[in-house]
Amino acid sequence: MTTPWYSRILLPAALLLGAGAAPALQNPAGKPQGPAPDPRGPSPATQGRRPQGPQPAPEPFRTFDRALALIGDKVITESRIRDALEVALEAELRDIQSRRPGARLSPRVVESIRRDLVRREVENIIEADKTGSLGFPKDAIENYVRRTVDRILEEKRRESGSWPAFVKNLERSGLSVQDFREQQSQRVRLELVQQEETRRLIRGGALHLTPQELYRYFRAHRGEFRRPGEAVLEILRFEAKGGKTAAARAKAALALLSKDPKAELPPGLRPEGRQSRTITENDGTAAVLRNFAFDPSTRPGSLRPGPGGLEGPTVRLIRLLRRTLPKEPDFLDPEVQRRITRVLRDRRKDRIRLKILYDSLRRVQTWPPDLFRR
Repeated sequence: MTTPWYSRILLPAALLLGAGAAPALQNPAGKPQGPAPDPRGPSPATQGRRPQGPQPAPEPFRTFDRALALIGDKVITESRIRDALEVALEAELRDIQSRRPGARLSPRVVESIRRDLVRREVENIIEADKTGSLGFPKDAIENYVRRTVDRILEEKRRESGSWPAFVKNLERSGLSVQDFREQQSQRVRLELVQQEETRRLIRGGALHLTPQELYRYFRAHRGEFRRPGEAVLEILRFEAKGGKTAAARAKAALALLSKDPKAELPPGLRPEGRQSRTITENDGTAAVLRNFAFDPSTRPGSLRPGPGGLEGPTVRLIRLLRRTLPKEPDFLDPEVQRRITRVLRDRRKDRIRLKILYDSLRRVQTWPPDLFRR
């Protein structure tokens, strides 16, 4: 049977119409369609484009900590100085309010205290990190630090009464045992470095002092080396006893001891209390004590009625046991020269250490970058 000529024309046309109607059925509103997705995924040219249409709001972020300074591989964070900062701010606020009730800390003061704490932490880390330049084996230094810190922990445990009590005390300060151990390790390293640096400076002559330097300091601070007079007193307290009044017993004891200061008092005249007291000529004690102790006519072993005299239910006698006269300073006194040498050497060490620290601080990365220059 021969296919009609019109079938060869209508059948392909129907197929073409059906293929075109399929998208129309899927999109009856006739909205324009975008290009079909590429099964191979987004191309590199379109990966960085922002997605079209509304996007969900980003979740709010939380800052758990913040870096303040970076020294090599060590980081000083906000949490590291938080407790010390709170204590320092409370002390500063109390000091200000004691002079100006109701006053508040200004942001400038808070920032200054915060900066000082960060700088102190940086300086401690820089100093402690110098243990590698001491010339000692690393294992020896670590063993020394560990043994010293273990001894400190054991002492703190004994002071607290038990290990749980010690841990609880640390937690009240916002510290863990590991935090405390790290702090103490850093402190031990710092002390070790400072001791070794002092020995090196002495050997190298950096701490050599001339007699002229010593004498200039002595002349400018002469009053600091004057030794004040000193007296050691014994106060005897008498009360009524055995039918005798306190005054009668005190008078009898005074008469006996005035003849022989070392005499042993009989049982009926022994005082109910003894108290020793050391006073200096600058002491603000009762005038009767001060005047008695530094009366040039007195001598060790002398006695005198105390405040209130020999009247009243309780009577006190004052006995001078020892007396040291004031001594004017002498530059040639070895003790005076030792004190001057110690002060001047400490000052020179501080200047040398501050210069080294200043050079190191310039290489420390901080946030904000001008933290130490504000």
